[in-house]
Amino acid sequence: MRPFAAVCLVLLALACNSPTDPTDVDLTGRWTGNLGDRHPANEDWTSVTIDLTENGNELTGQLRERNGRVHPLKGMRAGSGATLDVTDIPTLGDPACMNISLSFSRIETNAIRGSLSGRCYGTILSQFVLTR
Repeated sequence: MRPFAAVCLVLLALACNSPTDPTDVDLTGRWTGNLGDRHPANEDWTSVTIDLTENGNELTGQLRERNGRVHPLKGMRAGSGATLDVTDIPTLGDPACMNISLSFSRIETNAIRGSLSGRCYGTILSQFVLTR
């Protein structure tokens, strides 16, 4: 009986230490982090709050900058990642500013790792970590 109990304890310990499957993590909630330096149209994204709602594979929400300006977000969850488009960026006559995206490459229970990319008054490319 003791060998069986030892095997059960080992299996239980392994199960408790296994990482969460990213597809099991609900992204709904408030996330905070740094998306890089100043970005589109001189926006300050060094400290942002992102509120997300996940409904099936659809993601919606908003990105709030350090200065309080808010930008709507819309995107999709795909497999172990997700992509969100930032809308309502002041373009100041540059239509390319409409193409700013957040790509989530690693989703964990309390952290999202990814990249910000796009083109708006130059190329935007930065890595980020968001936490709950």
